[in-house]
Amino acid sequence: MKSLLAVLVAVLLLWSCSKSGNFPNTPQITLESVSPTLLHLGDSMTIFLGFTDGSADVLDSVFFRENSSTRYLGFLSKPIPTFPNKTNEQGDMIITLNYISDIGQPNNPNGDPDTSAFSIFIKTAGGVSSDTIQTPPIIIYPD
Repeated sequence: MKSLLAVLVAVLLLWSCSKSGNFPNTPQITLESVSPTLLHLGDSMTIFLGFTDGSADVLDSVFFRENSSTRYLGFLSKPIPTFPNKTNEQGDMIITLNYISDIGQPNNPNGDPDTSAFSIFIKTAGGVSSDTIQTPPIIIYPD
C-alpha cells in the first residue's frame, strides 16, 4: 500500500510540475506602465507591455488605436523583433510613440488639450488576436 501511495504522489508531483509555465495559445498582453501621461509637442510616450504566447507565433507588430474625444484615428502598428520559434514565449515589449508622427495633434478650435487612450493588441501568424488592453487617459496639449 505504501508503494502505491508513493507512486501516486510521484505521478501527481510530476504532472503538476509539467503544467507550470504553459501558456494558452491565445496571446495575452498586460500593461506594465505608460510614461508620460501628459504630452506636449515634441514629446514621446513609452509603453511597457508584458506578453505570453503558448503557440510562439506572435507576428512582427503591435497594433494601436487612439481613442480620442475630438477625432478618429485608424490603427497604427509598430514593429517588434521576431522572437525565436519556441513554445510558451514570455517577455516584455517597450514601445515608443512620438507626438505628431504616431499620436495625432488635438483638433480643438479653442486650443484646449485633448484626452486620448490607446487600445493595444498583438496577433499571431494564425490570425489569433490577443486580448485588447487600454492605456490610462493621456492628456495631449496642442502647443
